[in-house]
Amino acid sequence: MLKNLIAAVAALVVGYCIWRGPEQAPRAVAQAAASTVTAAAAGAPSLERAIAAHARGAHVEGLARVSKLLPDDTRGVRHQRFLLRTDAGSSVLVAHNLRIAPRVTRLKAGAQVGFSGEYVWDERGGVIHWTHRDPAHRHAEGYIRYDGRVYR
Repeated sequence: MLKNLIAAVAALVVGYCIWRGPEQAPRAVAQAAASTVTAAAAGAPSLERAIAAHARGAHVEGLARVSKLLPDDTRGVRHQRFLLRTDAGSSVLVAHNLRIAPRVTRLKAGAQVGFSGEYVWDERGGVIHWTHRDPAHRHAEGYIRYDGRVYR
């Protein structure tokens, strides 16, 4: 998501420089950088805030530890499943679509993973899904980051 924002800002800067002339480039680049930092700082809501708000459909990003590996969900589209435990002690299911994204390899309980996806609250703690690109471009793109690799 941040990469898309940076690319959009870069395209605006280039367009602005073509329109206003190259002498305006330093000011345009500084303004674009400031707005990119502000947008990145706003970021996705934390998982803990989404859990507390019983959010449904909130895009979340963060880091958490894998507490348990679960068997794949094979009903319909196959999903790799595992539980995350947040620093605050909440437990959340991750459902990672294997039709669109590659399996997170060598994943182990206790490992820390980065994640970005859509959170849906339920009474057991909730689910994070859309941890992959969206071929139809209707959802924010998500990912799982583990062991130096990004799975989307």
